[in-house]
Amino acid sequence: MLKVIVHNAEHVPNSERFTNIDPMVVVIFQGITKQTTWQRSTCDPKWDETLEFPLNDVPIIISDRNVRELQTSNSINSSNKSASLR
Repeated sequence: MLKVIVHNAEHVPNSERFTNIDPMVVVIFQGITKQTTWQRSTCDPKWDETLEFPLNDVPIIISDRNVRELQTSNSINSSNKSASLR
């Protein structure tokens, strides 16, 4: 079992002037997609959630590319913008 712990994000840019953002995190591993809960109306979301992925006896291959993206409800519903997580 691979466990991905999502703690928080800071200073998520809000490209919408008159609405608040509702960020969430999507993690895709070996074709399986899991996501955190939506954090309503915040640019500094805190999740402290664990996403679990079965390994099914397949080894984890660590690549040079580590992609971490944060999605907001605004970005999913409109122009698909994302912000980096730390």
